[in-house]
Amino acid sequence: MLSDRDVQDARAALLKYYSSETIAHGAYLISLAVGFFGFVQLLPLFETIEALQRALLLGFFFSIFLGLVVHILGRTFFWGYLSSEALWATPLKESEVTIEGRTSATLLIRLHQACGGRVKQKHKVWGQFYYTIRLWELELWVIFFVLSFLFWYLPSL
Repeated sequence: MLSDRDVQDARAALLKYYSSETIAHGAYLISLAVGFFGFVQLLPLFETIEALQRALLLGFFFSIFLGLVVHILGRTFFWGYLSSEALWATPLKESEVTIEGRTSATLLIRLHQACGGRVKQKHKVWGQFYYTIRLWELELWVIFFVLSFLFWYLPSL
């Protein structure tokens, strides 16, 4: 039987993990900003390329940038919401835990899945970032690509 102290230790460990993930994703956003400003400095070099090729290249680069911003920003909010849920979530029972290829569900895993489930239920948009890239994010990237391409190509017509 687990004591309250065991649950509190698991919460503390999860809070530390969630906090480090939030900080890491914040650093990713700062890195993207630095990369963006570096790329803006290179824009004059693209003026020597034919209009269609320039629009394709710039559309590709900007759509990747925008897709990464959406993904990393979503993950940052997701980890932040997980941190707040770790304070309140009740660990799942072992029978409620879904683990692939594993034999036992530790208290930490049960609490983590409870937090993730609460975020997915309570914060529908940010709960979509529970796993890695989803199909809708790839579709969003295609939309970003088309819009970026049009943005760079239409003025040259």
